[in-house]
Parts: sequence; structure tokens; C-alpha cells
Amino acid sequence: MILILSFRQYEQGTDPVIDWLYARKANFIRISSQDIIGRENRYDLNVNEGSLVINGIQINLDEVKVIWDRRWQDSGLILNNYPENEWPYEQLIFEHDHEINYLTNYLHECFKDKIWLSSPFHEVNKLSMLKDAAAAGLNVPASAVINNKQDLLAFFHRCHNNIISKPIHHSHYFVSEEYVYSVYTNTFNTYEAIESLPEKFFPTLFQERICGEIEIRCFYLDGQFYPMAILTDQESKEETDIKLSFGLSTTKWVPYQLPRSLEIKLEKLLRTTDNNTGSIDLIKTTSGAYYFIEVNTGGQYNAPGFRGNYYLEEKIADWLITHSC
Repeated sequence: MILILSFRQYEQGTDPVIDWLYARKANFIRISSQDIIGRENRYDLNVNEGSLVINGIQINLDEVKVIWDRRWQDSGLILNNYPENEWPYEQLIFEHDHEINYLTNYLHECFKDKIWLSSPFHEVNKLSMLKDAAAAGLNVPASAVINNKQDLLAFFHRCHNNIISKPIHHSHYFVSEEYVYSVYTNTFNTYEAIESLPEKFFPTLFQERICGEIEIRCFYLDGQFYPMAILTDQESKEETDIKLSFGLSTTKWVPYQLPRSLEIKLEKLLRTTDNNTGSIDLIKTTSGAYYFIEVNTGGQYNAPGFRGNYYLEEKIADWLITHSC
């Protein structure tokens, strides 16, 4: 059996794979964190017998052969009928989050001997991954986590007065009524921009800005690479975050062939960090050098899959079926 851990609602990476599993008549079940914590479901995890029953459907843990950990945790626990501005709402949220995380860790432990696609036991840390990438022989941008203007100015000068800032881990969407806001990578390329900051600020990841000829999005699946080059006009190249150019007619996605020497280094990195899948961001400079930016093991792959005719959803489904036999 295939077990898929994902959101309850539509998830753009998960649902197309499930379509292929249906087409292949595969034996699978999908559960979300809401199936466990939602009050509308009956839930029974028998710790002694190792059985899990959700709404009368029994999941025999021994029958599960392969697990796809695909964005399991829904965001935003809400305590119904409890005023958010009354004590002890915040503490209750804190307590609930810890209980859910503890239960999730136990469920992962129950399946630790199974085959995993995107293992939860080796969470990708962006900072550690940069260090591991350098150890694997990959070029990486100069990077530092800084919380004060004095050290930031020194880093700014070391990077030839051209740096970027980005979240250390990840930033989710900010939803306000009918509007949705997102955090993008920002550029600091003037002394005045640094001087406008306060003397002390929250620890932030700063990196040397790599000015590239092309950016590459590459999906990796257990030894196979599926790269796409993103070609933009000169004006779009000035954008710090290429995601701001995705919707422009001048932005083109082209299937790309990575040098074999680069694939070897990337695979060494992913094998060393025990990751069998992920979405990799790369930049190729005008001098022909390739820079590793980051890898997201839960990243989206629809764009390279669709635009490159890679049919990644089918390939993921077939991988799950092969490893469930």
C-alpha cells in the first residue's frame, strides 16, 4: 500500500499524482493532519496493536510499503467558539501545536522502517545545506546571518556592494481579507540602503548576489534530473527574485541539460543529506559557472513538468507504485 501524507484540500503537486495512481489502479490512501485533529472525524490510534482507524477505515501499518510525505501539516490551528482575544487563547494554541507535533513525530516513528519519498527524519536546513553543498564541490554564494548594521556593512563591502536578503527558513503567505501578500528576495546595492536600517534588527540571512545569465529550476527524483532554464529579457534580469517575472510574456521556460560533472556533485549532496527528491535552484553566470542556491524537498514541480513535457506527476506515481510492490 502507498500512504500519502498531504493537505486535505487541493494541493497542486499532490492531486495530479493521485490522478495517475487512480489511472494505474494503485492501492493507496491519503490522510492529512486535519483527519487526525479535526473534530468531524472519528480517530483511533491503537498504540499497543499498531493500528490506525479514521472514520471506520482501518489502516494496517504493516501493509504500508512506501510513504510520500507531501506537505502534511495544514497551516493555522483554529479553536472554534473560543474568542481569540481572550486569555488563554495563545497558550492553548501553543499547547495544541505541541500535542499535534508530538503525535506527528510518533506517527513518523511508526513508519521509520518504510520506504519514504521525502523523508521527515532529515528536515532540510537551508544554512546546513549551503555548507554541505560547498563540501560536495558546488559553488555557493557567500552567506551570513546578521542582526546588526555594523557587521552588515562589512559583509556588504566584502560582497562588492551587492547583496540580497531572504528568510532563513521559509515565508508563508500573509492573508488579509481579499488580499494575499508574499515575501520576496530583496536587494541591497547601495550604501544608503544599509544606512536606512536600524542599528539592531531581527537575525536575517544575507547573501552575495549572484548575477546570472540564466536561472535553472531542476526537479530531482531518485537519481534523475529534470532541469528547466528560465530565460528572461534584460529588464527582468534586474529583478532580484525571478518569481516576479514568471507571469510575463517575455519569460520563457526551456528544457536544459546539466553538465554531468554538476549532476554528480548535486547527487552527492542529496545522497549525503539523505534526500531522494527535491526542487533545486541554480544560477549559471555569464562566465559559465554554476551556483547552487537551495533545494526544497517539498517544492513544486508543476512548472518544469508541464513546460518541459517531463510528465513528472506520472513519474512520481510510477516511482511510488514500483516501491510499493
